[in-house]
Amino acid sequence: MTNFRWVRTFSERWLAPVSLFLMLTSLMWLPDRGYFPKIYYLVIASALLLGGAYPRNLLALFKNPLSVMILSFVAYFVLSCAWSVSAESAGVLLKRQMQVVLFICFVFLAGRTGFVSLCRAAGFAMVFAVAIALYEIFQFYMSGGQGRLASQGALSNPLLISHIYGFFAALWLACLLVADSRAQRAWGLVSLFPLLLLLVLTGSRTPLVAFFACFLWLVLLVRPRMLIYALAASALVVAVILVVMPQLITDRGVSYRPEIWANVLAQSKEALWLGHGLGAALSIKLPEISYAFSDPHNMTLSVLYRGGVLGLLLWAAMYCCAASMAWRRRTDRFVVIASATVIYGLMAGMTEGGALFPRPKEHWFLLWIPLALLLAALDRAGRKRDARVA
Repeated sequence: MTNFRWVRTFSERWLAPVSLFLMLTSLMWLPDRGYFPKIYYLVIASALLLGGAYPRNLLALFKNPLSVMILSFVAYFVLSCAWSVSAESAGVLLKRQMQVVLFICFVFLAGRTGFVSLCRAAGFAMVFAVAIALYEIFQFYMSGGQGRLASQGALSNPLLISHIYGFFAALWLACLLVADSRAQRAWGLVSLFPLLLLLVLTGSRTPLVAFFACFLWLVLLVRPRMLIYALAASALVVAVILVVMPQLITDRGVSYRPEIWANVLAQSKEALWLGHGLGAALSIKLPEISYAFSDPHNMTLSVLYRGGVLGLLLWAAMYCCAASMAWRRRTDRFVVIASATVIYGLMAGMTEGGALFPRPKEHWFLLWIPLALLLAALDRAGRKRDARVA
């Protein structure tokens, strides 16, 4: 019995927080993205230990409306393997879906047994992200400051680096808006600045658009009366960018996005209701491009192509559930903070991404990590409400 208690304590206070910290930060310092899935083994160990130690908490996962929607979405795409024509085996596809489910379980269970430790790990990761952002900016200017900023390690692509740091920018923005004191707001503003500067230096427009959407969502949650001023401020910022740095918006045009999306929509009509199935190959050929695209550059269109209208309805229901539950719990600061990353990821996925259940990698920062964090925050808020009622 004593040994079992030791396992519980170790899982709650050390293994789970360290696992989350490494999941959030390791892509910033790993030399290659291929090592990132190995960090995930710690998540598996944490999930199994926490699930075994607290089986009732695992049952509570199936009572949360958001987790039910997430699991329904996953289950539908498990079924879609039955009619999918894929170069990958069903076992490989199911393994990746199981990785997502285990991560959701891990964050939910860790939040139930040690929410403070989980928040502390996320807080350390946020500070770490600011420090690494400052280092990346310094390295960029030391090397001449030309072109688009990209990391020397796992995040060697400007868009990949923007996924990670955009996620942390959303977290810091939310912390800034829910701060209680001037000191907290000052700290949040100082921390947010290098992350935003890094996003601008990547030359990617996707994270900037997603960040503005996240900002408007947070204003709606925290200070709804100021929404009109936030819209005006956003318009002013866009106008300033067009005057001072027009190349940030105009240099690369629309990067063939409308043509790619029209092609994906046309192919989606071939299996409109149920989709082509998870793992189905996608080849997008444009007349002016010599090679074919395999990425729809839009997560929602990827859902439509692979899951059809039914999959798209489940996708919409999942995000509507997340937004409505966040709205009802908007007085809880942790819900507000977590919901910011969900909105950021959703909007960033409107012009980037396509893999719904990839192996653990940077795309998780747009989809599964935000949803898992929000789920844990909503569960805590619900338990606090029930305790007050009792």
